[in-house]
Formats: sequence, C-alpha cells, structure tokens
Amino acid sequence: MSTNTSTPSAKYKPRERTFNTPYGHISSLEWGSSDCPTKILCIHGWLDNAGSFEPLVPHILDHGNNSSQYHIVSLDMPGVGLSSHRPPGSEYTTFSYIMEMRRVTQQLGWDKIILLSHSLGAHFSYMYSCIYPRQVESMIAIDLAYPLTRTLHNWNVSIANSIEDQFKCEYNHEDDPTTNIRVPVYSEVDAIKRLMDGHSSSLTRESAEIMLKRGAKKQRWGYTFSRDIRLRHLSIELKADDDYMLQMLSEPFKPNLLVIRAIRAPYHRPEETRLRYYELFEKNCPIFQDVLLDGTHHLHMNTPDLVSKEICKFLDEVNSKRSTDPHLNKSNL
Repeated sequence: MSTNTSTPSAKYKPRERTFNTPYGHISSLEWGSSDCPTKILCIHGWLDNAGSFEPLVPHILDHGNNSSQYHIVSLDMPGVGLSSHRPPGSEYTTFSYIMEMRRVTQQLGWDKIILLSHSLGAHFSYMYSCIYPRQVESMIAIDLAYPLTRTLHNWNVSIANSIEDQFKCEYNHEDDPTTNIRVPVYSEVDAIKRLMDGHSSSLTRESAEIMLKRGAKKQRWGYTFSRDIRLRHLSIELKADDDYMLQMLSEPFKPNLLVIRAIRAPYHRPEETRLRYYELFEKNCPIFQDVLLDGTHHLHMNTPDLVSKEICKFLDEVNSKRSTDPHLNKSNL
C-alpha cells in the first residue's frame, strides 16, 4: 500500500491517541501538543475516518509558524476507523455524535476550539456550534454549505423505514457471534475499488489507500471493513426542515465561518436555500467566507495544498483580528 510522500506529510507525522467512553474508546490522530495555543478538532464525513485529514493537516502546519500554533486532533467517530462501535440496541444520531465531540474536548481540557469538518461532520459541527456557542470560536465546513435538513413530507414513513432497517442490522450484526454472519473479505485492490465506487468516484486511488489504513482490518486472506453496518442506514431521528433549521441557527450560531465548496461535488442543493443560510451567516458570523474550488467532494484529501491555502488565509485573518478586536467572537458575549 502506498503512502502520501509529499514534503509536509513526511515532516509532520501524527500520533495515535484514544479517549475513553462508557462503551469503549474513540481513536484519533494528533498533531502538536497541549502547549500549542489554538485547538482544532477535525470531524470526518459519512463512513470516512480520522485519516481523511492526514493529507490536509500537514499543509496547514507547514504554513508560517503554524507548527507551534496548532494542537490538532482528528477523530475516528464511533463506529468507524479504530473507534469502538456503539453497543447493540443503541443508535447513531446527530446528538450522540455531538455528545462524543463534547466528551473528547472535556478530556482534552479544551475551552476554546476551532472545528474543521467535512460533509456529515460539518453538519455535526453546525449543530455543536449552536449547542456550545461559547466554546466554538471558528468553524470550517468542507463541502457542506449549511446543515442537513429533511422535508417533513412523509416523515413518518421515513422514520418507519429507518426503524425496520435498524432491526435488520441487529439481526445480521457482524459483531454478534450468535448470528454466524460471514464478514466479506476483499483483496487490497478490491477494497480500494469498493471505497472509490462507494464515494461516487470522489476519492483518488491515493486517497482511498489512506482511508483504507484505518477503515479496514488486515486479515490472512485480505481486508475486512471495520465500520459498523448500522451506519449504512439513516438514523432514527426527525431532522428539521430548512425553515425550522434557520430558526434554530438564528440566535446561537455565531462562530467565524469558512465554507469551502467543491465544483465537482455530486451533491447539489437548492441555490435559493443556500442564499437564505448565507444571509444569516453574513449577519451572525464576525468573519464569514465562502470559497468555491475545483475538485470533488473529497477535495481536502485529493488536493490538500489548494484547500489548505484557503484555510490558512482564514485562520490568519481570525488570528489577526483576535488580537485587535475583543468582540471578534460574538459567542463570548
């Protein structure tokens, strides 16, 4: 399996770190130390893992004096990567993820944080920023311009289907030895192809190889994916529609915000809806930037140098204004 050999990646190697939970642990990759003044928590997208930020973080650290500025932790969220799966019968929901994000920051002793997140992870970060506005100074959302919502049309049917899907997962749970489920084993080539196909060709081969390191276990005859099969289905929760979500964000959501959108992302949402959210962000966020870059949904993995330039410009502005403007982060008020 090949590795990313770019100069920043070779210069800044992460360490493994785990955090305790009542049902096991949350694994992570860590750069920097507690002595670094600025804390960044990285939250990956759906079925990805902490490794999805491995190409990007070294480029951020290689900018200026950032290597001594930032303490960065990238999580394997529960159920993926090297982290524990949630117990049988429990659910993976937006707020269960937010609870684990909070648990990790408490164990780290972080009072102020920057959230660097991608896709579904950005949805969790939007919500976390509302629930803990005094803790989140800034947020960077990669290819999710605003929170995930769902129309309330046939909401009951959607929830019913989710419940039935979860029952099927419980019956066929690969972690339960009583079910005699045979976990599929793939060659390295097939596992990488499965990752690339499963992400709508958003991943390059090199990015898929990086994701595979934490997303699969090496067996005698090949690889088995380590993610919890329950994550393949929608969680049993009623998501807000856009009108309600905008109302939810209107008061507490006030971090500095950078949104990075990919031109060639396969997920397209209504332009008029995005502009409604951007009107709120312009009003609430002391610094709000929106950047459109060439790339696919996983552009932070495929072109980390391009993405890191925008992130570093944003962080430089935040750091500059923090020292001169005591009201930069309105969530402190």
